[in-house]
Amino acid sequence: MVTTKDIEFWREFINLYRELPAVWKIKSDDYKNRDLKSQCYVKLTDKLKEHQPTADINCTKRKINTLRSNFRRELKKQINSRKSGAGADDMYEPTVWYFNDLEFLRDQECQDIGRSSIEEDMTNFVSFFY
Repeated sequence: MVTTKDIEFWREFINLYRELPAVWKIKSDDYKNRDLKSQCYVKLTDKLKEHQPTADINCTKRKINTLRSNFRRELKKQINSRKSGAGADDMYEPTVWYFNDLEFLRDQECQDIGRSSIEEDMTNFVSFFY
């Protein structure tokens, strides 16, 4: 069970993550800077150690991956619900409590959701000839 104290900690962690685009904003120049990215992961790990004293950088990366995977899954359900033409009452509502906290990742995740690279390649191929 998630306690109020846990929620508060994870919100702080997510806010710190948001402030460090070098680890999440793919189109940022900082994202390509390995030294800066490493420094950011150290900051995130230091924060995670407040909650899990034995945490290391790999643990931090796994936690972030879990948060992002859950966000991505919920976002995909939400988008598919809209595409299906569901009425306002039937629209999918995300169930993870931190979904809105990770909303800043939406444009990072939406690139992957809904279309495979093969579909995109075929669309580009077809549009080239027509």
